[in-house]
Amino acid sequence: MYLNQKNFIFNVKDLSLLLVKDANERLSEKNQGKIPLNNSKLN
Repeated sequence: MYLNQKNFIFNVKDLSLLLVKDANERLSEKNQGKIPLNNSKLN
């Protein structure tokens, strides 16, 4: 039982890292489209 719980925790950790990485990539893609507009307003 202990080994199964340990593997489950590692799987959840790995999945969480993948989800965070994916979310960061999606947010950075959205922000890249907005950055030139924001920079042009500041100039």
